[in-house]
Amino acid sequence: MIQSSLYKALNKGFDYQILACKDFKESKLAKEVISYLKPNIKAILFPEFRAKKNDDLRSFFEEFLQLLGGLREFYQALENKQEVIIIAPISALLHPLPKKELLESFKITLLEKYNLKDLKDKLFYYGYEILDLVEVEGEASFRGDIVDI
Repeated sequence: MIQSSLYKALNKGFDYQILACKDFKESKLAKEVISYLKPNIKAILFPEFRAKKNDDLRSFFEEFLQLLGGLREFYQALENKQEVIIIAPISALLHPLPKKELLESFKITLLEKYNLKDLKDKLFYYGYEILDLVEVEGEASFRGDIVDI
């Protein structure tokens, strides 16, 4: 159903930046239609994010990182004056999303000197979990002057 309705809307001149869908499956179908009909438009697919208020976000960490990565990609495309659309399940849009300034990145250069306390704080505020051993993306470890990210 979403495919035929979206096809019709795209042919009439769909000029929105966000397309909300029922679930992730419907979002993927919508992305296929947009990619087929409008290959010049960058379509960014958000994951389904089922976290509720006061939930522990550690169990939603992967989805949260994908959501923020997609949002960062959206902001970069807008900055580059590129046509872009977010395709997202309703569950991903129910929570307030961060503004562009909160998603800025920074680079760490090999063999550069850093204040480890400041670096640790910065990584923490960027959402990294500080642990003894790094196992997955989004974790950081500080052992003496050795930093694993």
